[in-house]
Amino acid sequence: GVEGEAEALLRRTMHEQTQRFIHVVMGAPTRRAVKHDKRGLKTQLLCLRNLCADWELSTPDNERAKPKEPKNAAADDDYPLRSVAPSPTQLWLMRCTVRAL
Repeated sequence: GVEGEAEALLRRTMHEQTQRFIHVVMGAPTRRAVKHDKRGLKTQLLCLRNLCADWELSTPDNERAKPKEPKNAAADDDYPLRSVAPSPTQLWLMRCTVRAL
């Protein structure tokens, strides 16, 4: 029914917004921290990425965190669209990690 469709849309939107935050918003600071070897920040950002990020083609590796050429910047959208929202625990850990930065 309508309630089921609304729930699926809400879960899909929550997943999309979480992934966009991790891949796009936090992607550039993560790559900068890796490039300039800011150890504490790099560790926290990679932990956040490993906790929350979904990947379309493969699992994350250190190559993804390295600075990108401008022509490869579109790889930030390398995440699947899903109708599964992040768990409350995952959202809580994400918020705590971001606040600690």
